[in-house]
Amino acid sequence: MDARILMLLEAPGPKAVKTGYISRRNPDPSARNMLALLAEAGIEDCDVLLWNIVPWYVGNGQRIRPVRVADIRQAGPWTEELVALLPRLETVVLVGKKAQRAAGWFPDYRVLRTWHPSNLVFNCWPKRRAEVADAFRQACSSA
Repeated sequence: MDARILMLLEAPGPKAVKTGYISRRNPDPSARNMLALLAEAGIEDCDVLLWNIVPWYVGNGQRIRPVRVADIRQAGPWTEELVALLPRLETVVLVGKKAQRAAGWFPDYRVLRTWHPSNLVFNCWPKRRAEVADAFRQACSSA
């Protein structure tokens, strides 16, 4: 894989489960926001890999639950295995508070932290969109 930027979010949502993949083109608001922010930052599809700190669905089919510390711990080896497959990786962007719990997992990479690109975050705190955009630009400039 050629990705130079790894963006770690929380966990797949119901739309990702329905489509069967994690994508900035999934039919949900967070994916639309992510797509727009990546484009604004000038980050090409081939330069970034989207992943989740917990790469499996943590819901019950009706509703997603918050990721727990135990989930993050359990997912650690999967993320470590993924990183080993990214020989060009330079920057890890921890997107959202849950993903930020894994900051210590990446001592060999530039690590950036930012907010989750959900409508909930952007509607409640409009200035956070600009902060996310800035973090993505920083990731692009370092990669």
